[in-house]
Amino acid sequence: MLIQALYELAEREGLGGHDEAKRVDVVIALARDGAPLSVTRVSNAKHVTLTRVPRMPTGRAGATANPGLLYDNASYVLGVGKVSEARAAAFLVRAREVMVATGDAGAQAVVSFCASPAHRKQAAAMLGEPWTGSEWCAFTLSGEEGYVHGRPQVAAFWAAERQKPAGREIGLCLITGKVGPVERLHPMVKMPGTKGAALVSYNAPAFESFGREQGQNAPMSRDAVEGYVDALHWLLERTSARRHRGGLPLGEDVLLVWAREPGVDVDMLLDVLDGQRPMTDLTGEEQRVYAVLLGTNRTRIVVKSWIDTTAAELVAALRAYAVDLGLATGDVLPTATVFACALGTDRRMADLSPGLRAALGMAPFSRAPLPRALLGMALDRARKSDLAPWRATTLIHLMSAVLRRGGTSTPMALDDTCTTVPYVLGRLFAFCESEQIAAHGWRVGADLRSRLFSAAMRYPASTWPRLLALSNHHGQKLWRRKQSFWHERQKDVLLGLLTPAPLPVAFTLEEQGLFALGYHHQRAVLMASQAPQPTPTSEAKTE
Repeated sequence: MLIQALYELAEREGLGGHDEAKRVDVVIALARDGAPLSVTRVSNAKHVTLTRVPRMPTGRAGATANPGLLYDNASYVLGVGKVSEARAAAFLVRAREVMVATGDAGAQAVVSFCASPAHRKQAAAMLGEPWTGSEWCAFTLSGEEGYVHGRPQVAAFWAAERQKPAGREIGLCLITGKVGPVERLHPMVKMPGTKGAALVSYNAPAFESFGREQGQNAPMSRDAVEGYVDALHWLLERTSARRHRGGLPLGEDVLLVWAREPGVDVDMLLDVLDGQRPMTDLTGEEQRVYAVLLGTNRTRIVVKSWIDTTAAELVAALRAYAVDLGLATGDVLPTATVFACALGTDRRMADLSPGLRAALGMAPFSRAPLPRALLGMALDRARKSDLAPWRATTLIHLMSAVLRRGGTSTPMALDDTCTTVPYVLGRLFAFCESEQIAAHGWRVGADLRSRLFSAAMRYPASTWPRLLALSNHHGQKLWRRKQSFWHERQKDVLLGLLTPAPLPVAFTLEEQGLFALGYHHQRAVLMASQAPQPTPTSEAKTE
């Protein structure tokens, strides 16, 4: 289904076919006798010149000499760089085939140029800079417009050549449903961070069936193979707006999104996913929308998740995800910060297991439960005493999403009426911490959070008696300053919400999440108020 959708995208965008878009670094102008007239660099690090060229052959890795059609890199065209002589000889043989078949003047000029070592050496010197062998070279003919590889006779020759079976097995294409030559090797996809990775490949007998080899195990025609590869390259291409035209990078993985019909505004959808636009800008129709999370495993592409849905269902899933995160519909999705929060300040995206990366990456597209391991990771971060405010806020979002999708009811914000024991104890811990700060100031050598937060969240029965005793000690110090009444009253209110029953020996992971939510909800309110706390005298008057 994935390859079928990519092939349909290629047909819609005019991708695939006998040619492809490639860069041109150097243009070599030839006289009709093959003598070089000029050598001009047309691409550099800031500006890249693209053109349509005859589709490059596959299987060019290593020392294999497999030349392009009147267009290739400098190791083939000029014989510079590694394995240059064999490649230059193969390029000359291919150029002669074109010349004999077409009699084209441009092909004749290229043959004369490549057959003369003096011409190649002269052209190499005319650039005025060292060659690496990786420069992509194209030819022009004196007095003619356009590149030699784009001349009508050359293009017709290449189209006819590509129709020949060339030793390929005839079979039924799984994508187009047509009978024809089947591709044995699929081209590599230029995935980020790799020199190329294959989506379809078989490199061992254990992966093959019925004696078939390589691509014969998944028979696809040349048009289908080149179509889906071109579609992936088109989606992965960098644009002025984002790193990938049709997707977002998620660490070492890439999330790609595209629509079956051109009426869906995929750019807006990607902006919402990237936190650049609010969800209220989204509208949903019944057009099909596809999303795939791709990773790499050395030289292979790993499909980690695949979703085929409609735009309306996707918009509904995104809004449900926002609710699970505890956001309003007018907010933006903190996708990037959720990842950063889960990882912490000293870890990279690659440190997340593939399963967790996939679960976080595809969470906005479905309503499936999130792994409990994410909750454990968030709780590990919540125990740190040096959390930045934005990180604590995002931790709340992440924990809320895991709990809600796991079936646990959680408050959207501070809930004064919630009587769930872990949530109430989390709020109570925030007041105990506030009371300690009021008694001793911010520069406390061993504050309650660093000493007892983790234990209070995990083992309430053994921790809270000690914690309340310490809190009473802090209250006595405030009482001598006549500042203890407000804290003590708030603690009494919270203790009154608890049922008269023994505290559990240990909290489950979900209960620990509720404890952390209660703590951060209450702490956010205390930090935001910044109002002077009332004195016992003023409190007594109001009573």
